[in-house]
Amino acid sequence: MSLATQSLYEMAKANVGGGIGDNRFNTAFIMACNNALDELNDEGDLQSRHSHISTVNASITTLGTDDTYILYSGIIFWLVRLGMRPSDPKIANLVFLDTKDMWENAKANKQMRAINDCQATESSSVTRLGYNG
Repeated sequence: MSLATQSLYEMAKANVGGGIGDNRFNTAFIMACNNALDELNDEGDLQSRHSHISTVNASITTLGTDDTYILYSGIIFWLVRLGMRPSDPKIANLVFLDTKDMWENAKANKQMRAINDCQATESSSVTRLGYNG
């Protein structure tokens, strides 16, 4: 299980970096990714701690490829708050508002996935942040 950040970097660069991966964007990407990982540590998956990255081409061993959209949502959320904007000014405001909802939903999905993994069997029912085994 491992998630490479290079593809997330390329997608983020295209969506909110204007397609330019300069030093400012690289630094913002690393900071945004680390902020998202910290939030996942606190809210999304309390069982595992995610280490920070120091380059845009890193590998996060505590996340898998099925977590790509979750981390990406957090990266975009933080990039927008760090001043990155889509190149099209017509959608910049919409992206700012949409990223908060997208990130909150992704964290909730990560937490629910962790709760579902606690189920003893596929027939166990998850009820109010717990499970009946």
